[in-house]
Amino acid sequence: MGTFTSCGSLGTSTNNPYIDDGTSALCATAIPGSLGLAEKSMLRDIHLTEEERLLAAGVFGESSTANVFEEMAAIGAVLVRQAEARSTTLLQFLKSKDIGRFSLVFVDGSARFNALKNATEEAVAASSGMNSAVLAARHAVTKQLDYSNGAYFWDGLDLKTNLSAHPKALKGIRFSDPAHDIFKIGDKKITEVVEYWYDKKGNKTKERGRYSYTFESTAAFGSTVFWRFTPEYLKATGGKEYLG
Repeated sequence: MGTFTSCGSLGTSTNNPYIDDGTSALCATAIPGSLGLAEKSMLRDIHLTEEERLLAAGVFGESSTANVFEEMAAIGAVLVRQAEARSTTLLQFLKSKDIGRFSLVFVDGSARFNALKNATEEAVAASSGMNSAVLAARHAVTKQLDYSNGAYFWDGLDLKTNLSAHPKALKGIRFSDPAHDIFKIGDKKITEVVEYWYDKKGNKTKERGRYSYTFESTAAFGSTVFWRFTPEYLKATGGKEYLG
């Protein structure tokens, strides 16, 4: 387990549909990647490709106003992983219809998303928050340390404010590390689901597997919890790890 520090803020609903005050949370601090502290300094190269700008706008829009680098880089890593799972380029994925299943800011926009997407490069260079977003995007694209720890999904403040109706909570969530439970909601176990194999006639044959949790946490930074499917769920359903 890593050390712990106070730190700031995809899933079915967006993490930050409006500019909030951010959330200070006790969470695991990952070991810095090869770029380390220098990576978190102000940008020197402010020229942004279309892909960099769109990804940076996305991680900026989905993260909290605390502008936590690790949180942004982890969101970026999830988006890069999702694109690769679909055998498409990152830019194509960010512009596709599929992106709406993971991040609403790419579809509906948000104040933070639109601010970075439309900012001049000089404005980006002058903003520490936008700097962090661009650096986080580059960190994810260049495959530096994966702060999401292999996640395919994430959730933000809606996990706390809409818990009783939250899609993931209703399917069962398990925190693999207590430090990931930044909203203090605890595990949400569902009635055990049993899946079976079927023959060509559609008749049950033998048990395929069973599960009581669909998602398990992989990391948490700021106001964002990162998830992947549980091994039990994947075994029982034969589902793909990137399709949520």
